[in-house]
Amino acid sequence: MAIQSYLLLSLLLVFGSCFNSLASTQSDTASFNRKSFPQDFVFGVASSAYQYEGAAFEDGKGPSIWDEYTHKFPSPSLSASSNSFICKISNGSNGDVALDSYHRYKAKQKGKIGITLQSNWFVPLSNSKEDLEAVSRALDFNLGWFMSPLTSGEYPSSMRSLVGERLPKFSKKQAGSIKGSFDFIGLNYYSANYVAHKSQSNDTHPSYETDSHVASFFERDGIPIGPKAGSFWLLVYPSGLHDLLVYIKKAYNDPVIYITENGVDETDNPTLPLKEALIDNQRIDYFHQHLSFVQKAIK
Repeated sequence: MAIQSYLLLSLLLVFGSCFNSLASTQSDTASFNRKSFPQDFVFGVASSAYQYEGAAFEDGKGPSIWDEYTHKFPSPSLSASSNSFICKISNGSNGDVALDSYHRYKAKQKGKIGITLQSNWFVPLSNSKEDLEAVSRALDFNLGWFMSPLTSGEYPSSMRSLVGERLPKFSKKQAGSIKGSFDFIGLNYYSANYVAHKSQSNDTHPSYETDSHVASFFERDGIPIGPKAGSFWLLVYPSGLHDLLVYIKKAYNDPVIYITENGVDETDNPTLPLKEALIDNQRIDYFHQHLSFVQKAIK
């Protein structure tokens, strides 16, 4: 299956206990490497500075690299009397050159512009027709809300039908501007949910939460959809990434996809020795499973 999938894994920086033995993990991943993917498949990593920079001495943290840098090279101060910077650029130059990266990104660097969207995968709570249709609506109200206008110029038909006059309408000009206005789709995938049809309520104040007529669940018959991570909402469901990639390919004309976020957190165990904490078998297994399903989606 020729999905144009590219991977940018945003690693969650977390700590905790490990699930599997190191020997088992090494055995499972030994034959799984860069050559397992096509040559034009792109790997990368990223982090979010706003999620870990600053507040160096709060809640057990320590100084970050940026903290050290700003202390060593503090910004010029502002003079209250003259309302100007005490330290001025001697030659009078400005920072307009920084705009070159914007002006030239496309012609010189072959830059691309896209949008990043977050979506879980959805599994029917039962095999009933109603619950199967609930899966379709859940995807429409989560992912299709954005993907449909980007690829067709209008909202999903289920949203137009269920939301009615409360759903804004695109003018012909707006639809033409939105349709096809991206080079790639960034996909954030973490987890999955069971969903079931939810009967229409008599609520006099309809909202996004009720419009889809979908009820969402973490478990079925008392069994979670996947192993629970550190966050209550994150239940590990690797095959959902495969299913979501294949769904996007078929439903939205096979766009270029970058997986911009995917990761797992663990419950912190402050008593765990550092040497043991660094044996990160759970996360190795997590990425191995998800990459395996990405590989399967490509095929």
